[in-house]
Amino acid sequence: KKGVKRDKKRRLQSARKHRERLVCPEHNVPLVKWNTSFGPRWQCAEPNCTVACWSGATSSPADDRTRAIRHECHKLFDPLWKNGGLSRDTAYEKLAEVMQMSFKDCHIGLMDYEQCERVLQWLQARE
Repeated sequence: KKGVKRDKKRRLQSARKHRERLVCPEHNVPLVKWNTSFGPRWQCAEPNCTVACWSGATSSPADDRTRAIRHECHKLFDPLWKNGGLSRDTAYEKLAEVMQMSFKDCHIGLMDYEQCERVLQWLQARE
């Protein structure tokens, strides 16, 4: 039970740190929380700004263009582990190796546009 409590505490601390750093990279203003049917979503309150991200420690603020390419990456990457070919951890370990980053930091939702382009190149080369 102690291990479970410690893990929960760590996740809560991580989520709290994530919320503290949610700032629009275009306007340098804090993002505003909106509750959706999919969970909390953070977005810029400036008119016509498209910067947004989901709650949790595996998503960073991104504009429409970056969110679209992240979505495309997930569309091609997720079947590697969802269709039974690889375990989720193994798929992310391979991705982390390709991206030359740690397994812990390897989340498509944290990648910028250029990193996502590299992910797509790798995935398309696998086909």
